[in-house]
Amino acid sequence: MKSENMLLIGARAEILIKFNGDLESLAKKLSEDLHLPEFYFKSGMDSPHTITAMCESLGFETWLNSSDKIGEYIFEFCSMMCENVEPDNEHMNDISEWFVRILALSTKLEVKLEERK
Repeated sequence: MKSENMLLIGARAEILIKFNGDLESLAKKLSEDLHLPEFYFKSGMDSPHTITAMCESLGFETWLNSSDKIGEYIFEFCSMMCENVEPDNEHMNDISEWFVRILALSTKLEVKLEERK
C-alpha cells in the first residue's frame, strides 16, 4: 500500500573486482554464481564508447564495467535500487559492505570496496 506521504528509499552497492578475464566472462560468472539473469551489453554514447554489462533482478539494476583506474581490480560492479529517489539522495542506503561479503562468498572472486572521495 502506497501513500503520498510515504518516504521511499533506495539502496546501492559499489564494489571493485579482480578477475583474470574479459567483461563477458565475468558477466557470465556473476550470472551463474549469483543466480542473476543473463547480462546484456551496451556501448557508451560518448567516446571512448566503453562497453557496460547490465542486468535487472529483484528491483536492482546492476552495471559492470572494466576500468584502468583501479590497478589490479579492473572491474567496477555497481548495483542500485531506487524508486522516486535520486541516487545521491540522503535516503540512499549504502549496502556495499554487506554486498562485498556476499559477492566474495558466492563467487570466490577477490573483491573490495570502491574508495569514495
